[in-house]
Amino acid sequence: MDVKELIKSYGQFYHITDSGNESNIMKNGLLPTLYEEMDYHIECPKIMAQLCVTPPHKLHELYQSFKCNNPMISYTIFEIPAVYISTINFGYDWTFYGTHRLFKMDYFDGIKKSIDEFGTLACFDVIPKEILKKYELK
Repeated sequence: MDVKELIKSYGQFYHITDSGNESNIMKNGLLPTLYEEMDYHIECPKIMAQLCVTPPHKLHELYQSFKCNNPMISYTIFEIPAVYISTINFGYDWTFYGTHRLFKMDYFDGIKKSIDEFGTLACFDVIPKEILKKYELK
């Protein structure tokens, strides 16, 4: 199995965002964001705009974390087919603490650990609105 097949094996990925962003996303798709330089780990090889997605098994945990950190915000979840994610530019989420340790691993193992344990995968390309499906958490 290669990294693209690994990505496909998750079936779906999810992006959680402030519900205030929903109309813009439905108009323009999901756009990568360039964070402040200090938000990226010091060992990040190249600072790039990114958007983060999470796999199905981490969705509830991540959603609860968002709600606990910002209880006054309403969130919208978008579902993205993993087969689509496998075709775009993806990689490590350098805004997530611990990524610097993954970078030293074999790329396949590092990406797998990032998705399975950290629950994050960075996408560096726009995800068009036609690919997105609004998802209701159950």
